[in-house]
Amino acid sequence: MKDFGDVAASRSRSRCCVGPNQFWGIEKSAHAASIAEMVMWIGYLQWRLRNGDAPADLLCLRPPRAERILRADALLVWAGSDFQRDEQGRPVRLLRKGEHEERNVVRYFDPRPAHWSLAQFIIGNPPFMGGKDLRRELGDGYVDALWKVRQGRFRSADLVMLWGDRAAELLTTKNSPLRRFGFITTNSITQTFSRRVLEHHLNGEPAMRLTFAIPDHPWIKGADRAEVRIAMTVAERGAPEGQGRLLTVLSEGIGVDGEPDIKFEEAQGDIGADPSIGGGLGDACPLQANSLLCSQGVKLHGAGFTVSADQAKALVAASTEPAPIRDYRNGRDLAARPRGVKVIDLFGWSEEEARERWPAIVRHLSETVKPERTLNARGTYRDNWWIFGEPRGAFREALEGLPRYIATVEKSKHRWFRFLEGDVLPDNTVVTIASDDASVLGVLSSRVHGLWALARGGRLEDRPVYNKKVCFDAFPFPDLDGCVGVEIGELAEEIEALRRQMLSDDQSLTMTALYNERERAAKQGRSISSKMHVLNHLHQRLDATVLRAYGWPAEVEDAVVLQALLTLNLERAHQEARGTVRFLRPAYQRTRVKLTRAPVQIEAPLARVVDLRPLPEALDELAGALLEQLRREGAPLQSLDLARRFCGRIGALETDRVEEMLAVLAVAGSVQRTDDGWFSPRRH
Repeated sequence: MKDFGDVAASRSRSRCCVGPNQFWGIEKSAHAASIAEMVMWIGYLQWRLRNGDAPADLLCLRPPRAERILRADALLVWAGSDFQRDEQGRPVRLLRKGEHEERNVVRYFDPRPAHWSLAQFIIGNPPFMGGKDLRRELGDGYVDALWKVRQGRFRSADLVMLWGDRAAELLTTKNSPLRRFGFITTNSITQTFSRRVLEHHLNGEPAMRLTFAIPDHPWIKGADRAEVRIAMTVAERGAPEGQGRLLTVLSEGIGVDGEPDIKFEEAQGDIGADPSIGGGLGDACPLQANSLLCSQGVKLHGAGFTVSADQAKALVAASTEPAPIRDYRNGRDLAARPRGVKVIDLFGWSEEEARERWPAIVRHLSETVKPERTLNARGTYRDNWWIFGEPRGAFREALEGLPRYIATVEKSKHRWFRFLEGDVLPDNTVVTIASDDASVLGVLSSRVHGLWALARGGRLEDRPVYNKKVCFDAFPFPDLDGCVGVEIGELAEEIEALRRQMLSDDQSLTMTALYNERERAAKQGRSISSKMHVLNHLHQRLDATVLRAYGWPAEVEDAVVLQALLTLNLERAHQEARGTVRFLRPAYQRTRVKLTRAPVQIEAPLARVVDLRPLPEALDELAGALLEQLRREGAPLQSLDLARRFCGRIGALETDRVEEMLAVLAVAGSVQRTDDGWFSPRRH
C-alpha cells in the first residue's frame, strides 16, 4: 500500500505485520537466549525505521513479560539425573579417546522428546557436531538417553540432522500447522549417513519436497572469515513439482567493501537428498562387481601402537622371533612423504600367544595402550586391548599376496590415488582398494571417476570426502580388457612415476600443493614447469582414454557424464540381479561374493549406456557409428533401440535413417538381420 502512495493504510496494516511477539525459540544457554531476543528486537526496530514506520515512543517496543525463547534443551527433557554407579556404589568413570581426564557417566531418568511449540515456520542453525563426536561432546549418558528416545534412528548422522528429522516429522503430521522449515547445517549434509535423513522423508508418506538448497556455501564475514562450509535447505509439505531452486556457488571472495562477494548458478527442478537436480545419483546402488575390494585402513584406538624407527629397532632386538612391526601410513604420509613411523600389529594372536612370543612388545603395549583401553566404553575394545580397535580383519584377506595396492586420502581437497607397497599398513584416514592393476588406478585417477566421487561423496568443510560405499562400490568401471585397458594402465604408471619423482626432487612439495599448482595454472592460463606440463598432458590423455573406454566422446559436459554413469550403474545392477556380474578382480571375488544366481561368463565387450553423440548426419559417419554400436553391444538390436543409443530427438524419421543405412551395410556384408534385430558378425 505504501508503494501505491497509501501511507495511512500501510501504517494501519502494521498491526498485522510480523513482529517479535510471533517468534518462539529454544536455547540451552541463558546468555545466548538473551542475546537472541535482543537482536530480534533490534532487527525489528531497524526494519520499521527503514520503512518510515518508527513509533514516536520507543518504549512501546518493550518485549512482553513472557519469555519467547525458552531456556531448554531442544531435543530432550528428563525427570532427573545422577551419576551412573557400579556395584559398590562408586560413580562410573570413563576416559574417551583424545581426552586426558576421566569423566563421570551421567544417567538420565525418564528421558522424553522436547516439546516444540506449534508454528507455521521453523528456522534454525543447530550445533555443528559429527555423529562420531557426540559422546565426547555431550557425554555417554546424554547420548544413550537420546538414542533411547529416538529408538536408534539415524545414529550415524551429524547432530544437526536430528533437527531436520524432528521438523520433518512435524511437517508431515496430519493437520500440522507447520508449512515450511529451513536449517543452516554443515555441508556434511551431502554425506551418506546425514543424507539418509532427508532421503527417508523425501521418499516417505505424506510427501515432502525441498524447495530451496545450497549444498556448499562458505561461512564468511569480512576479513576474519572462518574456513567453514555450510549448507542451507528449505522443505515444505507436498510432492515434488519441479519448482525447487538449487544454488551452486560459482565464485566466492571478499568485495572492496569488505563484504562477502559470492556468485551463484541457479537451477530449477526436483531437488533430491544429494542435494542435486535431475542427476538422481542417490538412486545409484552398490555393485557386486566391486564388492570386497575397498575399505578404510585400520583404526588403532591407542597411540602406543605406533613407534618410532628407533623404538622399533629396540623392540625387534628384544624379540627372538620376527617382530610383528610394520610400516605405517596415514593421510599426511600419503599426501607427502613417509614419517618413518612403524606400528605394532598383533592381529590374529591371543594375548597369551603374543606375550609368550614377544614379551617386550606386549609389555610396551600394556604400559601405553592398556590403561586407556581398559576405560573404554566398548567391551571389545577393553577386552582385546593388545589389538587395534578396528583391525579390518576381513579386508586383510583381500590384500594378501598383492605386491601393491591403491590408496587415497579419505578427506582431501583434490581426489588423487597412489600405489602403496603391499607390506604397508594404512590407518583409517586412508581409503584402500585391493588391486595392483594400473588400469584400475588409471580409471580412479580420471576425470570421470573424480566427478562421480565429488558428486556422491559430499564434503566436510572445504574437503571432499571419499566414501567407500557410494564412491567406489557403486562406481561402474568400463571394460578394461584389450588395448584400451593397457593404454590406461601405462598412462597411470607414467603419472605415478612422475609424481614420485617430483616429490623426491622437491622436499617441500606435497600432493595437495602439486594439484593446487595444476589447478591454478589451468584457471589463470599461466606458464608452468616442464614436469608440471608433462603431468598435465598425461592427465589429459588419461581422461580422454578413459572416456574412450566407455565409448563416450572426449568433449562432454560434467552433468552428462554423471547421468551416463548413473544409467550404467542401474544397468549393471539389473544385470547382476540376473546373475551376470563383471568382477573387477575376478580371481579373488568369484569364490567369495555370494550371488543370487550362478555368474554368466561374458565374452563380448561390456554393454555401454546411451551414446553421448547425436545421430551423425553424414552417411559415412552414420555407417561408422552404427557399426561401432553394434560391435560394442555384441548382441542383436532393433533399429529403434539402436537409434536410441544416440542423444537428441529420436523419432520415426531418425529410425528410418538408421534402418536404411543398416540395409546398405547388409548388402556390403557388414551387418546381418535376425528375428531379434541387427548385429555385426565378428571378424576372425
